[in-house]
Amino acid sequence: MNYYEVLGVPKTATQEEIKKAYRALARKYHPDVNKNDKSAETKFKEISEAYATLSDADKKSQYDAVGHEAFTRSGQGYDFNNMNFEDLKNFNFGGFSMEDILGDFLGGGRRRRRVSNGEDIQYSLPITFADVIHGNVYEFNLNRTKSCPKCKVEGGGRIPCPVCKGTGYTTGGMFGMETCKHCKGAQTVPKSNCPGCGGRGVIHVSERIKVKIPAGVDSSSKIRIAGKGNAGANGGGDGDLFIIPIIEKHPVYGRNGADLSITADIDIFEAALGAKITVPTPYGQVNLNIPPATQEGQKFRLKEKGIPRLKGGGVGDLYVSAHIVVPKLTQDGDTARLNEIKAHYPHPDREKLLKRGAV
Repeated sequence: MNYYEVLGVPKTATQEEIKKAYRALARKYHPDVNKNDKSAETKFKEISEAYATLSDADKKSQYDAVGHEAFTRSGQGYDFNNMNFEDLKNFNFGGFSMEDILGDFLGGGRRRRRVSNGEDIQYSLPITFADVIHGNVYEFNLNRTKSCPKCKVEGGGRIPCPVCKGTGYTTGGMFGMETCKHCKGAQTVPKSNCPGCGGRGVIHVSERIKVKIPAGVDSSSKIRIAGKGNAGANGGGDGDLFIIPIIEKHPVYGRNGADLSITADIDIFEAALGAKITVPTPYGQVNLNIPPATQEGQKFRLKEKGIPRLKGGGVGDLYVSAHIVVPKLTQDGDTARLNEIKAHYPHPDREKLLKRGAV
């Protein structure tokens, strides 16, 4: 017998190729698939013995160096002939049992028995613009699952599934094995139906959740509340709750990260001669000096009048864009102010300004 021939792989095969070949053959000759078939059981032991050697780097190196006969006579190899199926299932193949290696093909039953945390929950929460600036505390009702407090099903209230004998899989399906329909791969079932959860082990609850929304959040932020997700399986912890802020759009301010922007109307006389205007900010109104000869779209910066940055780092800025409004010259007062422009506004902008003002 040659281990490479048993698995049907060349001597140059990689560990992944060796493992893949073993899994395919083990699926074919698995004793649970071939009930009372001694030849299949013998073949299953042969491929398991071959894989046990070739999957171990040191033993594979020795095997390649001395050959099959010398290797087996030296006592360095394994003898699976005297092992029963339970021994094989628990044999350590490089840190994994046979069922670990075959888990994907056996309906995932082995994996499902392991402790696993519950699913996380994402909850979209509308946030006002004012609370983006100052922060706030929100309360809402959350629907989730919890471990049943009456039966404490994960604490000993389950028994091995009588259909699959606690393996999590049964004969059938595309690969000869499929997830047990009775326990759904969990390998265990409740001892009796609990009046609180009906034997499911979890209950549906609605909880009142309080969450602090920090100043500076945006729609890409996630706020994590540990342990407020759905219940875990087989004693695993509860998942987490993630709050996804949905920020209301402000009718006046634009936002770019921590910075805000706003457009301020400035009449042509204020733009030409300069003026002091009042600008609204999230923190109250402030005065802004407009210099003479201000142009359309010119921007002015108000430091730290934007949005607080998350995790510290100060406050963003507010950028004010000038929008010049040209009035019709119908009043004597307008004519007087235009005469001021004639005296102070430099050429050639003066001629352009006069032309625009005459419309």
